[in-house]
Formats: sequence, structure tokens, C-alpha cells
Amino acid sequence: MTISILQPFEAGSTLGIFNIPMAPCSGTFKVTYILGDIIHMEPENLQGDCRSLMSATLELLSDGTLLDMSKGGGREARAILERAG
Repeated sequence: MTISILQPFEAGSTLGIFNIPMAPCSGTFKVTYILGDIIHMEPENLQGDCRSLMSATLELLSDGTLLDMSKGGGREARAILERAG
């Protein structure tokens, strides 16, 4: 999974573009609210096989990575994201 984050962002704005090549699924994330180090998002502009993606969060971890938690279709997926390049 890749997420290209647009800065700055706030509640109601677009966080960035995501792509999940293995699904395949892509779209944008809209920030619904921010609570501490956790950004709550909902997917928009979906393309591909990602109809069941309902919500997601990104949490900034102490080592600088992001914990991505996505929910939808009765399933939950977790991944640790690192900055590329």
C-alpha cells in the first residue's frame, strides 16, 4: 500500500491518494477528524476492487512510522507504513 499525503490537512480536507496494487484498489482519503496522534479517514473516489473499504485510521508511532488500520466488509487490516525515499 502507498499513501501520498498532501500537507497541510485538517478535518474535512483530503489527506492524500492511496493505492493498494494487490487488491487492486485506489482512491483518496478524506480526514473526518483528528484525535491526538490518530487521523480518522473515510475513502472517496474509489477505483478498482475496494467497494468494502469503509474507514481507516493512521496513527503516528514513536519510531516515526504510521500504523494503518482499515475496516470494511467485516474485516480489519493493519499495516506499518514507512516513509519512502
